[in-house]
Amino acid sequence: MAALNEDRPSVRTTPISATTAADDAELLNILKRELDPYNIPTTITIRPIDPTTNPRPGRTHLPTELQTLAADHRPCASVVIADMPEGRFYCVTPTDRPWIRFPLHHVVEAAAYIRLIAWDHDRPGPR
Repeated sequence: MAALNEDRPSVRTTPISATTAADDAELLNILKRELDPYNIPTTITIRPIDPTTNPRPGRTHLPTELQTLAADHRPCASVVIADMPEGRFYCVTPTDRPWIRFPLHHVVEAAAYIRLIAWDHDRPGPR
């Protein structure tokens, strides 16, 4: 049993400072400003990601309030500013696609990715 735990990355438990919280709020405001004109339902949260219990990249993970939209193939997205062992990232889950992560300074790229997936869902024809 101990051997299984050795393969898992440790979870960083450093408390979030007031400066980090202010930076997060500013990044979330930028992300919201980038997405607002497109009317894409998006949940945005800040929380630690525990790699031992949370889904790995490559799997879809949406909060309950967005699962119905995704099941109907309507554009939506979940964005989490996540504390991971290797740093802080945006973890983005667009509609029914697997989640991916972006470095925090790539806020505009994360928003562009969400818009691109929403556009892909809105266009007619096969995917």
